[in-house]
Amino acid sequence: MKKINITFWAVLLLCLPAQGKASQNKMWHRIFEKSKAAVVSIEVDVRIPLFSEDSGTFYGTGLVIDPKQGLIVVSQQVAKPGKLASAKAKFFNQQTVDIKLLHMDPWHDFSVFQYDPRLIHISIPRLQFEAPSNLSEQQAILGISHSWEQGLIQREGKINKPFVVRAENKLGRYSQSIDTGQAFESLLIGSPIFTKKGRVLGFHSKGSDTSSIAISAQYVEAMLKVLPGSPPPRGDIQWSLDIENVFDAEQFYKLSSRYVPRDTYGSPAHPFVLKVTRTVQGSEAQKKLLPGDLLLYAREEKGEWRRIGQDIYGLDHWIDGQIGKTIEFKISRLGKQKTVRLNVRDAYQNMPDRFMTFAGSTFHAITPTLSMIYHVDPDAGMYIADTLHGTSFGSSSQYGTLLMRFDAKSLQQLRILGQDIFAFSKPKSCNCTIH
Repeated sequence: MKKINITFWAVLLLCLPAQGKASQNKMWHRIFEKSKAAVVSIEVDVRIPLFSEDSGTFYGTGLVIDPKQGLIVVSQQVAKPGKLASAKAKFFNQQTVDIKLLHMDPWHDFSVFQYDPRLIHISIPRLQFEAPSNLSEQQAILGISHSWEQGLIQREGKINKPFVVRAENKLGRYSQSIDTGQAFESLLIGSPIFTKKGRVLGFHSKGSDTSSIAISAQYVEAMLKVLPGSPPPRGDIQWSLDIENVFDAEQFYKLSSRYVPRDTYGSPAHPFVLKVTRTVQGSEAQKKLLPGDLLLYAREEKGEWRRIGQDIYGLDHWIDGQIGKTIEFKISRLGKQKTVRLNVRDAYQNMPDRFMTFAGSTFHAITPTLSMIYHVDPDAGMYIADTLHGTSFGSSSQYGTLLMRFDAKSLQQLRILGQDIFAFSKPKSCNCTIH
């Protein structure tokens, strides 16, 4: 009897994980089947790229976020800023439709495209989004990619860190994100990530051998409240932010312990504080802030102070509602508290509204984010976004550089450069200063 009992329990213990795995596989299968109609493959032909991106045809995964309006969210790493020649979406039943750009976010790695919903005759669910507060380490998640050639692909994984900050491209600066671990490195850019409840927690933005990053879906959820009617507001204080561990902040930045919220056990109520990493050259923020300044509180001018904590999305969302206003921050600088007043700009003004192509190269204005990257003033010249090999700029420089002077004149506006070029009645050699 003892031998039978021992054998029985051993078999039971060996079978339980297998049953658990089978149950999880069944759960993921249900979520996959329910969601697959909303996960589409994206093909975008970029004719003239900005921000030194490559031209050509790019592929990724998009998600239908509003089936009635035909709205699809696509990563800007696929739908690159610039002049697009064409864009298409392919559904799981192989139907392909043209899509048009409706919105390009000036801050985060999202664009929204639109198709004609009358052309689609399959049922597409409207998916829900997961709140970041419901995420935790080692939480099981599912990523779904849609390859143009291979079709739908799914990957299982676990959350490594539910709260990180993702640095953006040369248009935006940062976004609240999730570290989704190593399992998702092979996912296509833009692939939605799902929880066990079938809710979207984020969109795959970056993969490496050690980790993968998904931008929080709460940005897309907020966009749906205003699109397709109007673009969501985006405020800009011309800075870049990151998170700092509370203990490091106390040790290296001399953050006073009285500004760190504690729980009933005396431990920090949240593990991070927000810090300034960079500011735009020549901006009001550069004159009043320094890298390493820690953000403690914020308020409308003479209003009630609100604790910032680690809620980078909440802070940005509040700033979005303050465009054109002056707001105040309490900061900690090497242990000393300081109050600064800053104006909130419209982030859409940071997007180049025009570009110029001549001498085999494409030029546009220096955006505030580019000014931080190159440590130059936004009006210091023109950005060389793309060059054709063998042309004047293609042989003397590479894209990603700055044209500071043209024909002995300083450059502050693209319009002035255009006037100078169109004034030429015949071919002419000009001296250019490149940074």
